[in-house]
Amino acid sequence: MKNKILIVFIVLIMGAVHAGYSQQNGGLATLKANAEKALNDKQPNRARELYLRLYESYLEKGDYKQAVECGLKANQININERAYKEAFDLFRSINSTIVKSEENGKNPQPALSYQLASERLQLYQVLRRDSMAKWQLSRMEVFAKQLNNDSIDKELIVQKMSNSFTFGRYTEGEKYLQQLGSMQGEGDVQQMEGYYNQLFGVARQKNNAAFTTQIYKQYIAWKDSVNQAAADAKYQTLQLQFDETKDLLSEKEDKLQVKQWFIILLCIILGGAIVLIIVLLLARLSAAMKMKKMKRMVQVSDERNQRHTLFIKNVSAEMTPSLKELGAAATNLAATSPKDAEVITAQSEALSSFLTHIKELTELENSLNDLYPMASINLKDFFEELETKMRPSVVEGVNLNFDTPKMQVTSNREELEKLLLHLLHNAAIYTTEGNIRLEFKKRGAHTHQFIVTDNGPGIPPELHEDLFKPFSQPNSDLLKGDKLGLPICYMMAVKLNGTLSLDSNYKRGCRFIVELHS
Repeated sequence: MKNKILIVFIVLIMGAVHAGYSQQNGGLATLKANAEKALNDKQPNRARELYLRLYESYLEKGDYKQAVECGLKANQININERAYKEAFDLFRSINSTIVKSEENGKNPQPALSYQLASERLQLYQVLRRDSMAKWQLSRMEVFAKQLNNDSIDKELIVQKMSNSFTFGRYTEGEKYLQQLGSMQGEGDVQQMEGYYNQLFGVARQKNNAAFTTQIYKQYIAWKDSVNQAAADAKYQTLQLQFDETKDLLSEKEDKLQVKQWFIILLCIILGGAIVLIIVLLLARLSAAMKMKKMKRMVQVSDERNQRHTLFIKNVSAEMTPSLKELGAAATNLAATSPKDAEVITAQSEALSSFLTHIKELTELENSLNDLYPMASINLKDFFEELETKMRPSVVEGVNLNFDTPKMQVTSNREELEKLLLHLLHNAAIYTTEGNIRLEFKKRGAHTHQFIVTDNGPGIPPELHEDLFKPFSQPNSDLLKGDKLGLPICYMMAVKLNGTLSLDSNYKRGCRFIVELHS
């Protein structure tokens, strides 16, 4: 009897738990339906509030995929309403959610990370931040490679194409548009119509005049070819009818004359229809080309996720004592086994340098939107000091040529010195004969360049594209370098309000260009 009562009691408890769970899921479904209704009814504030509630609710349940989806919908409203500060704050929260999902599931989430980077790209395009938009595209490319999905690859090309047109790089944008066409294949007319309609939808969503114009050019060229093919087919049909009618000339000569004029009239109508279509399309293209360009928005700082920074600091703090102990052990081992001690010391120093670069890379990412404090620099003194610091690193027989311009520029002396010394030390490592040269060139009232050139072996062309992307070059031996120096220099150049690039046209060694704006 007691056992029966206990079983009934357990069944009642399980039923109550199941009912509560079902009620909770039903409540979230209702909340999502209300959010979508508010969005369709053009009530953005109401829709944003509901999506944020859904974001928090799914987050509490541990449903990170649904949480990220609702968070990004809320942030799309923030961007449309120009609530940029709220958008950056929510992006950081969503990024934290993705990190938490990866930690709990012990596996990466490239799909969620790609989606987040895509939304961030849209915001930077609205704010006209070209360098940050490129950075997000590079992140999207990394995640797309991990996903290995054809539709994602096509969507990434659309994003690259939109970004190129947004910042006025039309030749580059047309290249991506042609690449999309080759991936799509010939197909039938309906399939191609759907393809162009998809591109027009992306253009309208981004409100991008240049993007729309280029798509229209491609669409008109394709449409003309389709119309021409249709006209040829129609003409062949009419010609066949004409030939058949001509065979009956002897019997129906009078009727044949009427049919001939009828065929001519059809051809005139068809030609007029084609001309009318072309005129209408050209009129629409002309109107699209006159669309006003979007005004530039003020720069907005973007903070990186603090949890990521704390993790890096903790790893560094935990490993530093172990590396010191390893170094001390190598010192003790030097007396009995000097070769082993030398190997251990080299590996310890390489790992320590790697940790330092990881920490520096993370700190730069977190403050990428915050420019370094600027001050006036006397270039003559600055170049002389750089030359003094570099001479001990240059092998005998290599000439160290530094221009010494007598002028002032505005920049951050300490960080600019770090950046240029890294490029010069790299040149010294790979240059055993010839010259290492540092030049200064003024490119405008507020633009100038620092150019580092060497006569070393140069960098293989296949490495140019990913040269400034961290962890993009495979390397299993830290003793040969962690390949993080140039990505760090790239971000330092961004914080100096400039760019770092490789002159791929220079063939007698290697040439890096640091272009800064004051």
